[in-house]
Amino acid sequence: MRRDGAQNVIWRRTYQGVEEALEEGGIDIALLDASLPGGNAIDLARRVRFGELGGDPFVPIIITTWRAEQSVIDAALNAGADDVLLKPLSSLTIAKRIHRIGDQRKPFVAITGYVGPIRAGAAATDQNAETFHPPNTLMLLRASGTPDLTNIEANFENAQRRLAALRLEVCAQDISRAAHEALNRPVLDGAPEISSKALLTGADALRSVTNSLPYDDLRDAVSRLAALATLAGGTGEQAARAAKLSIEIADAISLTIQHSQSNMIQLPDDIVQRIDARFPDLQLA
Repeated sequence: MRRDGAQNVIWRRTYQGVEEALEEGGIDIALLDASLPGGNAIDLARRVRFGELGGDPFVPIIITTWRAEQSVIDAALNAGADDVLLKPLSSLTIAKRIHRIGDQRKPFVAITGYVGPIRAGAAATDQNAETFHPPNTLMLLRASGTPDLTNIEANFENAQRRLAALRLEVCAQDISRAAHEALNRPVLDGAPEISSKALLTGADALRSVTNSLPYDDLRDAVSRLAALATLAGGTGEQAARAAKLSIEIADAISLTIQHSQSNMIQLPDDIVQRIDARFPDLQLA
């Protein structure tokens, strides 16, 4: 990699060491072995893509492995890796794959359970999902050697905003769908029996998105929707009321994102007021 022009190659031999390097950031490409001592690099790739590790969910990731099983390759791609290489490797092979990512990086998608490059032959949900172009510092570095940092930062911020918006849209759609399903269950003893694990799972996913939102004006509404979905995941009449309002709010957020012409999402001003008026004691934690 140094012979191919890399100026700073960081070498870590354990899962913890790689985890710390990714958390520190400043990496233009990560070449990870699937079977690191102490853990699995496929898990690291998924955490990077979902914003749970480090500050760059777009860093190019190549996973290497000695195992040629399709299940290992699929797991790596389903975690958001850009590419998978089978060992043994030659330096020429590594260089070619890095160059290919720099020249022809795939667009990203964010769907339920997946963030990363669009996958060939994947489910129809992948192919129909909105795509966006992730930052590509490899291409910029190869083009000039000394890229415009202001331009890189602007591209990164725009991509980060779009990713957050798409993840938010997916979570809102999942919550709306789960609330509809819960409300359509049979009524027992005069009160709807909600108790939806899907709503609780959706609320947790929404909280993880809330923490990564790059704009403050969304956080109040989104954190309230997460709390509302948690309440809706319980039982009884209050859960039914929360489920109905969850559908209203989630659909409003999803439609706003779908029809937005920019990455600056502006939600209707009355969303927070509607939630607070109907559930004044809602716990946001």
